[in-house]
Amino acid sequence: MKTVTYTQIEQLVKKLPKAKLPIAYHLLVDLINREVDEQSPQAAFVCLSLEERRQLLAQQAKQMKGHYEQMSDERPDL
Repeated sequence: MKTVTYTQIEQLVKKLPKAKLPIAYHLLVDLINREVDEQSPQAAFVCLSLEERRQLLAQQAKQMKGHYEQMSDERPDL
């Protein structure tokens, strides 16, 4: 993920209409108040490189294939 600078954030904030400033302010306060290590699995996944995401999804697909093959005897035939 590309690094974002304070200057870039400041430039974006300056472009916001005054009516939207409270929303931006509350978003930033919320981000500050959250723990740095507190990251959802979805957010962590998005932060991975494309290759890492592909590898993880391939690994999960293999695991689920094995799981469904084991469970096939327990599922009724449709």
